[in-house]
Amino acid sequence: MLVNRRKLIQVIAIGSAAFIAQACSKKADPEANVTGELGADAAATPAADKPLALVSETDATATALGYKHNSAEIPAGEKIEKNGIAGANQNCTNCAFYAPIDGVEGGKCSLIMAGYVKPTGWCKSWSLKQG
Repeated sequence: MLVNRRKLIQVIAIGSAAFIAQACSKKADPEANVTGELGADAAATPAADKPLALVSETDATATALGYKHNSAEIPAGEKIEKNGIAGANQNCTNCAFYAPIDGVEGGKCSLIMAGYVKPTGWCKSWSLKQG
């Protein structure tokens, strides 16, 4: 049980760091809807005229999570076995936080909000996608 508690604390710490880094890196959007209406937050979805860009590995949240575009570049010692999946077999496509995007060679990570991530990517918060 101690291992599970440690893992929980690690995930909470990494998630908190990612949330704080993301919150601190946001800039004011002069076009954001600030009327206070429920569901009217224009900043929550990318504008149709702005194409979604590939997340930079130097983005504050990506750096906090140790994100890399190519999971093969991660040292073997960092990618430990999780949920019965060897580190070498972990990447964004089989991560619970990843959702593919039509028309983009990549997908959206629910932890890294700055753009899309590559399907071959990996970060410290990797968690096995169920199903």
